[in-house]
Amino acid sequence: MGINGPPMDMVSINERVRLGQWERWLVKNDDGDHPFHVYGCSFLILSQDDGSVSDEEAGWKDNVWVNDSAESIVRFEHSALEKQPYMYQCPILVHEDMGWRMA
Repeated sequence: MGINGPPMDMVSINERVRLGQWERWLVKNDDGDHPFHVYGCSFLILSQDDGSVSDEEAGWKDNVWVNDSAESIVRFEHSALEKQPYMYQCPILVHEDMGWRMA
């Protein structure tokens, strides 16, 4: 899974975002269906798997189900530090228990 191209690397900060600036994110997944969650912000889902968004997925979210891809717009309103960055993850409990966080 990755945002706007590069796959997630669990030992580095994967994305650098500007405070208060809107960003368009394309989350791609090539590892089966997974939820995608971002801590500390909300986003609007623009499309899922290159299709329209269902009524249930309309509105502000902090989770999106990613089969193949999900496109969203997001804006970060709070500062983050190198040692305390925003984090994103796949919130499947068994993955969290195994340490499979996307940060």
